[in-house]
Amino acid sequence: KIREIGIVHRYTIQCVLPVNMLNEKIFIILWFWFVYVILDNIIEFLIIIKQIIDKRGKLQYIKRLCNINNGRTDISSDNNDIEQRIIQKFTFNYLMGDGFFIIRLLSKNVSEMVAADVVANIFKNFREKEKEDERQRDATHMEELEES
Repeated sequence: KIREIGIVHRYTIQCVLPVNMLNEKIFIILWFWFVYVILDNIIEFLIIIKQIIDKRGKLQYIKRLCNINNGRTDISSDNNDIEQRIIQKFTFNYLMGDGFFIIRLLSKNVSEMVAADVVANIFKNFREKEKEDERQRDATHMEELEES
């Protein structure tokens, strides 16, 4: 019965309590899902921060990607000290943080084989640039020797 001033209306309505209970269960599931997503994002964020800060991990990762290519890079396995310096220079002076981050994203979202191919191509460009810089230094050094 619904009463208005002077009039009594009789309506038959459906109870919405079961619909409210269903909505409550849906929102509880959504709440747990959001908590899971937030915790997963926080953990991934901390892992990415650790990867950005960890210099030794960067070197190991680039070495591993270079080893995946087995000979497609110019790194010789004969001289470990020279190889270490070349990889350090490549990682920290050529790739730097942005390049390393992009390679990590590639390996995570596509595959490590694609990332290894990208590293091999970038390393090839790095070696060519290094050889060109070395030729320029030698030419400059020769000019200085001729002048004196």
